[in-house]
Amino acid sequence: MSGRTLPLPLPARMRPPHTPATGTRTRRWRPRPRPRVLVALLLVAATGAGGWWWLRDSSLVAVQDVSITGLRGPQTAPIRDALTAAAADMTTLHVREDALRDAVRGFAVVAGVTASGDAPHGLRIRVVERVAVAALQAGGRSVLVARDGTLLRDVPADGEATVSLQDPPAGARLNDPLALAQVQILAAGPTPLRARVTRMFTGGRGLQAQLRDGPVVAFGGATRLQAKWAALTAVLGDPASAGATVIDVTVPESPVATGLEPLSPGAESADDGAATGAAASPAVPAPDSGRAGPPATP
Repeated sequence: MSGRTLPLPLPARMRPPHTPATGTRTRRWRPRPRPRVLVALLLVAATGAGGWWWLRDSSLVAVQDVSITGLRGPQTAPIRDALTAAAADMTTLHVREDALRDAVRGFAVVAGVTASGDAPHGLRIRVVERVAVAALQAGGRSVLVARDGTLLRDVPADGEATVSLQDPPAGARLNDPLALAQVQILAAGPTPLRARVTRMFTGGRGLQAQLRDGPVVAFGGATRLQAKWAALTAVLGDPASAGATVIDVTVPESPVATGLEPLSPGAESADDGAATGAAASPAVPAPDSGRAGPPATP
């Protein structure tokens, strides 16, 4: 007896995939997350974030060991104490540099503060200090000034070159244009050579510097300072310049050393008087291109 087969529809899970016609786009079926799964994921994330915020300010990572670098000079101890006290309220995972800067805002010698945590209990602080380049003198008083014009009133002088002012400086910064130009000249010089400058003054050759046991250096104006200091270094290193009373670097490509012959006592006294008068004069410095006028020797 031959049987007859009757095609029956397959269950949905056993049906072969439908093959779309050529050129038609298919859309893949993607499972949608259930609401309960989404809620669980959000709870895990919230728990993790809350744990991080708790750990960040936890005593488990409290700052206990503070390392400070970059400090020197007589204000080292009070600055260190201020930074250490501010760091006591921090953790290695929550370092607040703004609080550290606020703690030393009263110290003009501090130019900047950076810090980084060293888990679990270490904190490294680096201090950038301003360097004094000149001592401003006015009315029998002296105050140091940094290369950026910041007045360092609480820092004692230590052999810095002097710059004379008619009136004592007021405020936190030096505002006198002529004095600022002299400070700029000193700031641009190499440290060993700058240490030989005893004072800055103005004269017939513009802005000038007196070297200790050496000649007067005529800079003219506060321009092309790197080239002028390089020219001065070269001239001082040349044995032929030994005994010069004035070295003119107003044109750094053509430095000139004058007064190689010993001066008579009368001429030396006259030059001293002229230089003294020039130092007190508020006249604007002569331009670099001009070399007119007699050499002013302090």
